Amino acid sequence: GYESRLIDQYGCKSFYLDQEDRLWFCRENGLYLYNYDLDTLEAVLNNNGLIITSVESMLQKDADNYWLCTESGLLLFNRTTAEIKKYTHNPEDPKSINSNSVLYAVYDRNGVLWVLTSEEGINRYDESSDTFERYIGAPRNGGEPFPGFGRTKKMILDNDGMLWLTAYGYGLLGYDIEAEKTVLFTTTGDTPLDLLRVEDVTCAPDGNLWLG
Repeated sequence: GYESRLIDQYGCKSFYLDQEDRLWFCRENGLYLYNYDLDTLEAVLNNNGLIITSVESMLQKDADNYWLCTESGLLLFNRTTAEIKKYTHNPEDPKSINSNSVLYAVYDRNGVLWVLTSEEGINRYDESSDTFERYIGAPRNGGEPFPGFGRTKKMILDNDGMLWLTAYGYGLLGYDIEAEKTVLFTTTGDTPLDLLRVEDVTCAPDGNLWLG
């Protein structure tokens, strides 16, 4: 269920507007849902009454389920039952997620979930086996290496189905999912923007990338 209360002392990591136009706040002290009628925020609780902490971002899976990217793992949250399934790193299991510090999750054009962690790179989730394949900084099939996962800030999917990642101090990484190749953009003499300082990226409807 939900516990309604106002909050103002904790930073907001991100916002998320879901498919039903519900507005969610991912905050340092948990996940909150905005109540349009009362103009308040509702703190989301699990069945044990524990507030989820340090939610970085979220992604809707279906009508009831949401992926929550947190500092303590990847969570699958059911808003109707308040049940939570937690995915954490297991050093003894190579098919577990590669780190508990999870930043972003996106679906590609084939409906495959990709998960970005702040320390070890990206993960490809296999729903049929409920396991993860780890994609570390080294390119799998050619392209530029990307050593900056410890400074990663953002991951998006562009209109052509390509993943883009930013890492402050390292540059902008593009990952071609189908070809399994990477390309790294950094500062060059012909580049008017210092790509080493890019922290945010978004894709416009016309396919252009906007960097911040």
